[in-house]
Amino acid sequence: MRSALIDEVVSLPADDRAELVDILLKTLNPSVDREIEKLWAEEAENRAKSIKENTVQTIPADNVFNNIRRRLGK
Repeated sequence: MRSALIDEVVSLPADDRAELVDILLKTLNPSVDREIEKLWAEEAENRAKSIKENTVQTIPADNVFNNIRRRLGK
């Protein structure tokens, strides 16, 4: 069951399709999604605060990704 709308959507760039999926998923269970977003926002604020206060040790992204590649054998 393909429609012109579906054809148009699948031809969008990946970032636009991902954004559309996110929007559609939010419409399926909006109350749970709002709570999850609130919790993630709080977590992000706590992490930013920890970084600013220098109470956590950060790891450069290159180190993280190199470690992942090494573990995956790539």
